[in-house]
Amino acid sequence: MLGVVGIGMLNSSSAGKIIAASHYMASIIVGLIFRFYMPSNHKEPKKIESPPGIKTAFKALLSARKKDGRTFGEMLSDAVRNSMNALLYIGGFIILFSVIIDILLKTGLISSLSQLLAPILLPLGIDAQLLPGLMGGILEMTTGCKLIAQAAAPLSQKIILSAFVISWSGFSIHCQVMGFLSKSDISIGLYIMTKILHGVISSILAWAIMKIWPQPDLDAFHQFTPQPITSFSAQLQSAWQLVVYCILILALTALIPLIAVRLKSSGGPKRP
Repeated sequence: MLGVVGIGMLNSSSAGKIIAASHYMASIIVGLIFRFYMPSNHKEPKKIESPPGIKTAFKALLSARKKDGRTFGEMLSDAVRNSMNALLYIGGFIILFSVIIDILLKTGLISSLSQLLAPILLPLGIDAQLLPGLMGGILEMTTGCKLIAQAAAPLSQKIILSAFVISWSGFSIHCQVMGFLSKSDISIGLYIMTKILHGVISSILAWAIMKIWPQPDLDAFHQFTPQPITSFSAQLQSAWQLVVYCILILALTALIPLIAVRLKSSGGPKRP
């Protein structure tokens, strides 16, 4: 929101701050609203008289570590493997929906579908140039934000629609979430409804923030500044550095319980 959409796409740090602020505030508001939601099959949770403390939780952590039976190397390799699988899973959905959006753009279906939103959004003052980006954002968030940023429309409207698209997240992310929700008892329909509500509240908050606290660097129209072209070798080197940093962080994190287990099994450090 701050780097990619705000500075990279909309070329405005203030735009990124407004989008981020509206997104997080809308998330809190949606959470408070659904605090009072109760499904028909709801069961009252058992009240715990004395919740376990940090010491009890740490003992449970050590006990689970012993039952696991894997060595430190096995845990580290599994963690890296699962992380890479998750990245491929997410990237695959992004590529799939990006291709779908490109096909819809080439065939003119996005423009046709945009006409369905025109009677609703045009009376609100939304520029017609932004409708294809909004339709793309309904399918895939990143591509939609890019199309919105490239449209010749007022920056304030781009911020409002970008806030909606990011909070809505797009069907690309919804398909990823459904894979996890299928293993739980959470209703997919309820999840979709909360995302729609999140997007609407976020866009309203973005409009309100710009009205209450006008930002001086928000121009009427987006002034696009071409970004310097980075070579593929430099991008690859930067990506590998990030991978190495992630592996080091995982290794250091996994060392903490391993050292604790060794100290406990040896009876703690010997005193002179």
